[in-house]
Amino acid sequence: MKKSFYALLFLLLPFISISQTISYDFEDGNIEGWSQYPADMWEVSDKNPLNGLLSLKHKVASLPSGVTYVDRISAQLPNWDANEGSITWRFLLRHNQNPSLSNHWAVFLASNQDAEGMIASASPNGYAIGVNLTGLDDILRFFRVNDGVFTPIIETDINWEEQVGATLSSVAAVEVERKIDGTFTLKVSTSGSFLTMEVKGTAVDVEHPFAGFLGVYYSYTSSYTGRLTVDDISLRYKPFNPNDHDVIVEQPEEQIEDGGISSLIISEYLTYDIFKFKIRDQGTSDGLPTYVSKLRFTKVDSPDAATWTQTIGGVTLRNNTVTIPIIATYIMDDAIEVEVDQDVMLINNNSSSEYTLGLYLKSDGIAENATIQMKIDSIDHGLETDFQGSEFAEEFPAPVISNVFTVQIIPTHLNFYDCPEEVIVNKPFNIIAHATDIHGNLASSYSSSS
Repeated sequence: MKKSFYALLFLLLPFISISQTISYDFEDGNIEGWSQYPADMWEVSDKNPLNGLLSLKHKVASLPSGVTYVDRISAQLPNWDANEGSITWRFLLRHNQNPSLSNHWAVFLASNQDAEGMIASASPNGYAIGVNLTGLDDILRFFRVNDGVFTPIIETDINWEEQVGATLSSVAAVEVERKIDGTFTLKVSTSGSFLTMEVKGTAVDVEHPFAGFLGVYYSYTSSYTGRLTVDDISLRYKPFNPNDHDVIVEQPEEQIEDGGISSLIISEYLTYDIFKFKIRDQGTSDGLPTYVSKLRFTKVDSPDAATWTQTIGGVTLRNNTVTIPIIATYIMDDAIEVEVDQDVMLINNNSSSEYTLGLYLKSDGIAENATIQMKIDSIDHGLETDFQGSEFAEEFPAPVISNVFTVQIIPTHLNFYDCPEEVIVNKPFNIIAHATDIHGNLASSYSSSS
């Protein structure tokens, strides 16, 4: 087992928290430091790993039939104070068997008991995410656990059997973030990529602390040993920023005019500028610059609004002519979140910088004349900075809103949808054809007599 600890900022001053990440990618092949119950039912395996060369895998074993088994494995949680910072859990998981009453799984994000006690009969307390822990509908849920009773506090729209599946390529990426105020946000990608996760629900719960153990729970019958694999488990702690909370977002010098986005713009190397905004460090008392780490752009809804997850392929960001590298982009139905390295969006103390967001479309499945409009909210804006500099204010003077942009299908092909099976001389016949772009998107408004 490989356990990595990264201190993103090292300060030699006492009592100052630092941003920390603990990760388990299992690439060194051992799980020392993890406890199992019962013993010797988990291993690090090179058989169909989820990422890299090795993954944590339930062992294949020969066991008596007619019994439901429940095997667990756990690791000690770090000594982080959830009341002084946000915590983010991530993991990849594959369950190579359709879930049922006896065959299901859970990941304990925090439990007051280790592997031996991570079962309802042992009355654990904490938080867990899993499938079929309280029913048989195969829905992914996030639970508060009180004395072994699992109470769902976030219910997703993901049916695990239908939307993730049980093949060797059926992998999900899961993220849960807990803010200082106890707000949990659950994100999931059914395609197994942390870069394509979507928000699946939020809930506020402060009943249990961040303490104890992280663990994996697998319930199975004898025919389905070795069907659960987990990898790239990570926990990240971001402490509360004690510096000035005075950074705001303002209107740009001039917003981008509305226009049409061609359906042929489908690459990050050919994007369409859609939104400008200015970030200002008001330079109050800390004398520090601002290190932006996360941006959030919210959808402005309308009757013709595009479905963002089906329409937007990705985004780009720049300051004047300088492209800003993006670490991760999360495109959701109602928002786009962008994470950047803390050093690439730096606003000096008592100064401002203007930025431009561009986007490109998905190659297929887009709707003609659908509109895209976005904003940065003034309240609950979701923007974040690194704690070594100033922090965003809780509320901005006003929301910054883009103009409206319309998706335009550029007709390049004529596709025949209905043709006669045979043609008879001097007998009329019908043909139905549609104009489309090169990717098959329908140009419904196109008409030509030529």
